[in-house]
Amino acid sequence: EQIDLDKKMNFLSKVDNEKQNQIVLKTGDLNDIPLEAVIYTAKDLKKKSTFLPEPVKFSRGGGKSVSDMLSNMSEDDAKKYLEQMKLDSPDLLNEVKKYFLLFDDVIAMPDHIASAFWGSPDIEDLDVMAIALSELDSDTIQKFQDYLPGKKAAMFTPKTDEDNVSKREVDEAKAQIKSILQKKIESGEINIEDVLATPEVEE
Repeated sequence: EQIDLDKKMNFLSKVDNEKQNQIVLKTGDLNDIPLEAVIYTAKDLKKKSTFLPEPVKFSRGGGKSVSDMLSNMSEDDAKKYLEQMKLDSPDLLNEVKKYFLLFDDVIAMPDHIASAFWGSPDIEDLDVMAIALSELDSDTIQKFQDYLPGKKAAMFTPKTDEDNVSKREVDEAKAQIKSILQKKIESGEINIEDVLATPEVEE
């Protein structure tokens, strides 16, 4: 948790799936780890102590940190983590969902928010939009096409099986669309609570 996101993801890619799974979930709550012990040990291990931050900079992880890691995974992998959180750590799930969007969340937005989002000038590359929507049925794709302003709607061309769009291209396109929405949320233009319903967790 004390290293930057790129190094974090690089490390995760080198451990087996079970450990990777445990690390991501435990990042959501580091409060059980005694900070004093970490700092004391760091001072003892002089060669390694230089990269450990001072106590005031020590990160306790949490929903935002887990969200950042999920955002650097494929949509399918992120879904698996969310499903596991739903079963094993519903409190963490609720925290993560304050920051993290699946493409399913983008598709499920209320009509008035979806209309404003898809119709905004920020949706510039219609090919990216078409690729991102390519796994949906034709009626649903038409609904999103109808959100576009007139000229864009006329220019929009849905992808077909003949286009041979790869899974990697679809994932990249989804990530681009999610990034546009995330920026609108971060700027305050769109409220994430209006996009996402709080996950219902069974007691």
